[in-house]
Amino acid sequence: MVTRAEKGDWVVQDYVWNPMLIDGLKFDIRLYCSLVSLDPMRVYICKEGLARFCTTAYSPPNPDRHFVNE
Repeated sequence: MVTRAEKGDWVVQDYVWNPMLIDGLKFDIRLYCSLVSLDPMRVYICKEGLARFCTTAYSPPNPDRHFVNE
């Protein structure tokens, strides 16, 4: 899990090693939300999001070429 904090804002993301595919193509869907309170929990979700679709077939990453940012 990768997190980044600047001025109280947080971005959380996780790389999916076994992604879902559509006709062998990778895609991602982003939903934007804001967690305002935990007790009671209040989350606002933006009505618009983002969808991206690859145009080349997906091939799994090669473990011999795996790089880790430290």
